[in-house]
Formats: sequence, C-alpha cells, structure tokens
Amino acid sequence: MTLTNFWNCYRILTFVLHLITPAQLHPSKMFGTNKMPDPNEIQLKQILMSIDPNVQPCDDFYGYACNNWEEHHTDTQYKEITSLLDYQMNRQLLNIIESAYQYPLEAMNECQNFVEKTRIYYKACISEQERNLRKYFEYLKPAKGMEWPLLALIKAQQLGNMNSTPSHGEPKEYCSVFALLGKLQGYGLNNVLIRQEIHRTHNGSLQIVLDVPQPMEDEADLVPAAFMFLLMTLGMAQENAPKYAEKVAKSHTYWSELNQEYSPSENDETLQLTYAELSHYFPLLAEFLHNLLPTEIRHNDQIVISNVAYFQFITQVKEWNGIETRKFINYLMIRFLFHLVADTSGSFKKIDCIKDLRRKMDLSVNYLYYYHQPKLNHQQLEGLLQSLHYHYLEVLAENHLNLSAEQLAELQSKVSTISVNLGNLPPNHNIYEINDFYREVPPLDKHNYYKNHLLLLQHRFRKSLVYPNNQTFFIANDNRVGSTSAPIYIPRQHMVIVPQGLLQPPLYHPGYEPLLQWSMLGFLLAHEFTHAIDLTGVLIDNHGFLRPKYPSILDDPNLDKALDCTLRQMPTDTLDERIADLVGARVAMQAYMRIGNWSPSSKYTSIPWKKLFFLNLSQFFCGRKNTQFDDHDADDVRLQLIAMNSDNFAEAFQCPVGSKMNPKEKCRIY
Repeated sequence: MTLTNFWNCYRILTFVLHLITPAQLHPSKMFGTNKMPDPNEIQLKQILMSIDPNVQPCDDFYGYACNNWEEHHTDTQYKEITSLLDYQMNRQLLNIIESAYQYPLEAMNECQNFVEKTRIYYKACISEQERNLRKYFEYLKPAKGMEWPLLALIKAQQLGNMNSTPSHGEPKEYCSVFALLGKLQGYGLNNVLIRQEIHRTHNGSLQIVLDVPQPMEDEADLVPAAFMFLLMTLGMAQENAPKYAEKVAKSHTYWSELNQEYSPSENDETLQLTYAELSHYFPLLAEFLHNLLPTEIRHNDQIVISNVAYFQFITQVKEWNGIETRKFINYLMIRFLFHLVADTSGSFKKIDCIKDLRRKMDLSVNYLYYYHQPKLNHQQLEGLLQSLHYHYLEVLAENHLNLSAEQLAELQSKVSTISVNLGNLPPNHNIYEINDFYREVPPLDKHNYYKNHLLLLQHRFRKSLVYPNNQTFFIANDNRVGSTSAPIYIPRQHMVIVPQGLLQPPLYHPGYEPLLQWSMLGFLLAHEFTHAIDLTGVLIDNHGFLRPKYPSILDDPNLDKALDCTLRQMPTDTLDERIADLVGARVAMQAYMRIGNWSPSSKYTSIPWKKLFFLNLSQFFCGRKNTQFDDHDADDVRLQLIAMNSDNFAEAFQCPVGSKMNPKEKCRIY
C-alpha cells in the first residue's frame, strides 16, 4: 500500500468512527417506562420468584432456591444464566449492527477497516438461505488447478457414470499429502495424522511439538451415518452415499487403530532438532510445516518429534501410492468438513449470524459493543477487584492446610499478580490497535460467506501464534471463547478475562447493593482467581510457564485430605472446578463481611443478609432441569456442595447438624 493510500484508509476509518453515533439504549426504554426501575428490586423479585416454599432448604437448597426458576423463564433461547447473558448480548449486538451500521459507505478493498469487515461478514451471513458446504471447496483446492477427488467423483456420478473414479491419472500434486495437511491445519484443523502444538517464545522463535493424534471429544460423532450425511450434503446421491461413507469409516478406523498402536508410552523416543535439520531428516514433515506456517517458520525454530517411530512410519514406511493418497485425501476432506461444521452457523437468521460474528471477530465485536453501550463503572469494578485481591490473600493467610512458609508464599504470589481485563480489549480501548489486528485479513466479500469464514479461520490460527505473555488481551484460538459471556482464567497470560456480556443484569449492575455484587460477581471472580492455584494452576508460574520443579504442595498430605473430603461427599471428574467453587464462595462471603460498607439488612427486603447472600448466589446456578455441562458438575451439585461446606449457610438457614445441607464433616481446600 502506498503512503497516499495509507492516509486515505486512515481518513476512511476516522470518518466511519465519527459517522456511527453510539446508539445507546436508555434503560427506561428497555423496560417500557419513563421511570428507571431500581435494579435491586428487579433482582429481588427474580430471587423470590425462583423459590419453591414446598422444599426445605436444609434438605435440598437447590430445590428450594431454584425449582420455580424455569416457570418464570419460558424463552427456550437460553437454559441458565450464562446462556441468558449471551442471549441478551446477542440481541443488543443485533440492534447495534442493524441500526448503527446501515450507512451506504463501502470502502475500497485495500481500505477495508475492521468495522467494514465486521459489517460485511454479517451481511454475507444473513444473505445465505441454507448451509452449502460445497462452496468452501470452490475457494479451497487441494493443489493449484486440481479438484478434490471426492467432488470429481460426485460430479462424474451426477453426469451418469455411476461407477466412475476421477480420471486424473495420478497427478503429482495429489501425492503431496503432507503439504495439503499443513494447508488445512492452517485453518485450525488439528489432530489428523499429526497433532501439533506451537508456542512462540519471548525472542520470537517458534517451538513446535509434533505428536501422535489423540482421541477427540467428538470421536463418537465420526460414524458412517455422519459421513453419509456430509457426502449427501456435498451432492452425492442417496443411493451412492452408504458405500462411500463406509470407505471413509474404514479410513477412520485404520488411522484410529494406528494412533492407538503408537499411543504415548515411557519408552517413546523423542527427537529435538531445528527446522533446517528437519528438512534433511524428515522432508515430508518439513513440507507439512512449510504449508502450515508459510511466512512464520524459520531455519532455527525448534521442532520436537514426540514419537519418532510413528513419524518414521507415516513418512518413510507407509507407501503413499495413488490409491492410498486418494483415500487419505477423501478422509481428510471429510474431517475438515467436520471442523468447518463445528465452527460455522447452521442457521442464517439474524440472531444466528450475530452469534457467528462473535465467534469469528470477537475483538471487533467487543469494541463495537463497548462503544455503543452505556459505559461500565470501571472505578467501581476496579475497587471490587482490588478488594477481592486483598481478601483472597487474607483467606490464604489463614493457612488452613498448615502449608510451609515457602508453599504459602508461592500461592500468595500467584494470586497477588493476577491481572484482569474487563471486556477483553486493548488498553485504553485503542481503536487503531484493533484495526491493526484485522489488517492481515484479506478483503471480505459480502456475497461469499464461505470464503470469508475460511479467511477468518486462517487469521485466527495466525494470531494464535503471537507470544501470549506480551498480550494485554486474550486472542481466542477456537470458536468457543469469543462467543461466551462466562469469565475465564488464561494460564499462559496469568490473566482473568471478564467479558462485557457478563457485566449486565441479572449478574451485575452498577446500582446493585454490595451484597448482590459480591454474592454473584464477587463469587465468579474469586472462582476464576482460584484456577491460578488449583491442581493445574500450581504447575504454572506467574509468567505462564511450567514450573521447572514439581510443586511440593501437590504432595502435601493436608491437601490430599481436603480433596478426599470433597470427593467422599460427591465424586467428580472436574476437581479443579470443585476447588474453584468452594474457595470462591468462601472468599466472596468473607470479602463482603469485611469490606465495611454493608448493613446487616437490605433496605429492599426483610430477608436476613446471610440468607440473601446465598439466595442471590443461587441465581447463578438456577436453570432448566437436566442441563448438562462438559467442564464441570451439574449446577444443582455445585450449589449443594457450596451450601454443605459453609458454616455461614448453616447459620443463615438454621440447619441442624447432620442434616443434608449441614453435614458434621465440612470440606475446605485453602
């Protein structure tokens, strides 16, 4: 871009920012009244409506506090509070995009700023009627000038040659399995033939680990019926699809069994070498990395091969003849489709395209939401965070586990240095930094949703390669983090991200009484702080690196006793989440009790304050019955365990010792 064009683009971005006047909704308009309702009264009404008076809180606190929640939340767009917050934010974003971004200006391609790219992606999405997976492969080819074998087969069958195989001979490009694999994994695919982990070091070099693929969370979905559905989506006739789905399934079985055969063991040989050395000893792996990282890889970058025998087999022993190559490319294409389907929108209604937009351009969306919504009370939130740090350290100083001075100091140091990013934006919400972030995305096309999707997938992967410890905001490397309103602790950056979608009712309002703020937002933040020192967090230092020495606290007998205690109460596969719940609730309650600006009763209700604390906390866990989560226990289990292990809860609800919610033995971690 010439200097003249650069300044033209700069002026366009500046013009756009002045053109889009923030369309802030006044709260009174949201509630349909000229008088702003008191947020405390609204929240208390929600609490009372959720209570089931027919349940005894000392027998079943979740049932008492939450049984009637579903009756008053009939909208099926959400199931519990985090999905409710997402739903509310999506509606607000839809209003912003639809009302503030209808100006006719469309910048020239080389001047597409992040606002234009956001707008174009959304417009391309809503212009689609139904998902057409075949369109991805109009843009993406296995090699220059070559068609995908599977698509060539489908085309031949559609022309009437039912038993046809593509008559391309054996083109040389098809033999480059590793080049194609590298190209596709550059769109975020991973764990097919090769599982890679890439880290950027402080000096800018790359450290790359190549390993045997591992079973995935969605492994159960990779079955012939799913393969047949994708083949038919690509245009294969229903009568032909079962035969070819079975072929794909056989390929999947072959590779899964091979991966199992080479599954990690203590006897695996590991090899560390530079990229230049890799090019000599494993040229096919070098070809894979060259296509995965065409502009990033350097001769001195470090490569670790975790299972030498496996990589010798796939690059030197296995025969990649024409038939084997074609079979693998077909299998790879289907696996890539699974990756795309998981990342794309299944519907193209406006609200669905907003969800999709959040997944693809979260940094841009975060800024536009911030720009258009009433500004957060950062002073209040910073005060809460400062108080949370102080009182969290106060709880640790009680040293319930009788840790050594060195062990305790490590925990305190880890907690005291946690940073928090409110809204996941750059410092001072620098709009030009956001524009620079999207500068490498080629111009998007308002008529080609599928090409836009691929370009943003590629951009997401490239941005995941930055050195994270230098980042003051989190760059999402998958499609989940950018689209959720749930807070998250990022170990590599030792930072808690508080999405803007979290900071809205019913979870937070700047006008809430301190009790309502601490019992929900305070608990959630303390929960995320705890992930810095849970069983995984203690393995990582304050700078995001694995500790060189195994932390002695993990061998501490008092910690073992505390963990055994909670596992006896209720087994769990997500012990870190259990720890975060129990510690987070204790810290939030203790912080509120000691901040000094609370009164023993609320001016809005006669409910005693300790009862109200737990009733408001319960609102985070209330939801539709049988809602399941992959990363933590069911919400009713989580709330019951918090109540069972709190003396304050037992006192508030006067639960007899030995009752279900007041067991004789209580569990405390820190």
